[in-house]
Amino acid sequence: MTHRCNPGAAGLAAIAALLLGGATSAQAIETTIGGQVNRMIRLADNGDKSDIQHLDNSADQTRVGIHGHGMMDDTIKAGFDWETGITSNLSEFADIEQVGNDSNTEFQIRVAQVWAERPEFGRVSLGQGDGAARRAGRADLSGTEQALNNDFRRYHSVRFRDSGGFFVGDVSSVFHAYEGLRDDRVRYDSPARAGWSAAASWGNDDEAELALRFAGLARRMEDAYDSSSSFPAGTRVEGAVGYSRNLGQGTSLPDIDYQLDTSWSVLLTNGMNGTAAYGRQKLQGGAQDTNHAWYLKLGYKAGRHAFAVDYGQSTDNADPLSPSNPVDGTHYGLGWQMDLNRYNTAIYAGVRVFQMERSVTGVPDPDDVRGLHTGIRVTF
Repeated sequence: MTHRCNPGAAGLAAIAALLLGGATSAQAIETTIGGQVNRMIRLADNGDKSDIQHLDNSADQTRVGIHGHGMMDDTIKAGFDWETGITSNLSEFADIEQVGNDSNTEFQIRVAQVWAERPEFGRVSLGQGDGAARRAGRADLSGTEQALNNDFRRYHSVRFRDSGGFFVGDVSSVFHAYEGLRDDRVRYDSPARAGWSAAASWGNDDEAELALRFAGLARRMEDAYDSSSSFPAGTRVEGAVGYSRNLGQGTSLPDIDYQLDTSWSVLLTNGMNGTAAYGRQKLQGGAQDTNHAWYLKLGYKAGRHAFAVDYGQSTDNADPLSPSNPVDGTHYGLGWQMDLNRYNTAIYAGVRVFQMERSVTGVPDPDDVRGLHTGIRVTF
């Protein structure tokens, strides 16, 4: 829903003057209200118990937002973004052993920022929002992002149990997405040049992030150094490299000295596609202070349907019950997604297997966590 109005235009003009400098004269503001509902049903089994649950998909949660922008003069645009997540039984916090429903609706502020941009200069944003490196590890052109991707929050709290039924950790102990934060910060995004762009952000407690991204046709990337392209015309490429430091300070998250993550995805004109990602974290202390993960995905898009398989490994995480010992993990899955663009709707289903590999002498590995989920996302 879009609405044009003049109230607040002076405020946006002040924002533009503050962030980019100079005097401006505001025009009408265009505001948009939008969001999405993303619900799923999950069947999960950890070898000891199983359950079917109705959940909100934490990998792309239900939300609503208000966005506004207006031209301050012939070259400067300024605006604001406010978005809140509406959480009801989020999948990342739902274990199969929970009793009843976590049906109390909570509101979680995702974005509350103002921004100003000039085409030749780029954009400056101030407030809560994505750090520069957020989602640098989740480039994906497969069309199956709702079904499965390099984000494991659909199953994060499902517990691993050994043959005796004893708790030895959960999915998030071994598998996690390597990406920046959503936090209070100031962020700069450069203009895109031949598909390439850069970003930098700085937030509280000296949290700092940098990222380099590419999005566009493969020929645009190759023409920078070679006039002859080895990619077929129309081949799409998307990718990013992100670097973050001092993440998690003063939160329940582990303090991260630095984090490096990268992901790249290629979509051919015949619908075949491939995605690869890698992440590395250096924690501030602990016997297992450096962990790694890599991820591969192969897919095929045909019309409104998309199919994909993925596989990945995570190494050198701290064992939840014996932190001085490393724990590794392997995961694989299969996904399908149908996009009904006319109705702003995506229907999806996925199968997931998570394996935890402990290194404690004489202690067997726990049973695998297996899951099946299906859901629907409607945007408005």
